[in-house]
Amino acid sequence: MSDLLWDDVKQWFDPVENGSAPDVIVADTTLAHWQFVLDLIRSRGWLCRYERGDREFAVPEIRGRSVSGRGP
Repeated sequence: MSDLLWDDVKQWFDPVENGSAPDVIVADTTLAHWQFVLDLIRSRGWLCRYERGDREFAVPEIRGRSVSGRGP
């Protein structure tokens, strides 16, 4: 999706306006697809945080995880 420009979507990710990134559901995707997205974020140096409740964690690797996200 190289024609997608940050200026077209950045308001969706504004923590002041939205508080957090939007929930995203994409039909027919795999864990490999989501890993690609995380790898892209990291390769571009974009800010990425993972929070659960009031605690912040390192963004997890998806490789090797089951659909439940609890590991193999």
